[in-house]
Amino acid sequence: MSGLRIPGFCLVMALTLALSACQSAPGASTHPDDALTNTYWKLVSVGGHSVQVQPNRREPHLVLVNEGQRVQGFAGCNSLSGRYRQDDEQLRFEQIVTTRMFCADQMSTEQAFLDALKRSVQAHIERNQLTLLDAGGRSLAHFESRVMQ
Repeated sequence: MSGLRIPGFCLVMALTLALSACQSAPGASTHPDDALTNTYWKLVSVGGHSVQVQPNRREPHLVLVNEGQRVQGFAGCNSLSGRYRQDDEQLRFEQIVTTRMFCADQMSTEQAFLDALKRSVQAHIERNQLTLLDAGGRSLAHFESRVMQ
């Protein structure tokens, strides 16, 4: 019985040391770094314009679901879904469909967001920031990651 305690104790110590080695440095972001998929990406600007969300309204966002390479989100007025293809930094959205509601105050933001998805060919992630780029390397849209709850 005492033979079981020593290996168990060693296992606990090894796990404790491994976990403490993985902790972030002071001041480091607690957002997922380089986690494109399964992350909630809040739209903060599109087409060079900041995105303002009215009180008590949903914020435009994306979630790229790793399983099945599906994309889902909210474009400002309508829900969206479709597929994406990723190869290193290349990122393309395909078969994007939305619901068909009309929101006079959100349609320009929504159209710019959907256009950015259509034109996106590359993604760049730095810390908790995602930028979609067109074929010429120009910025289309910026997102910030949010912890999914």
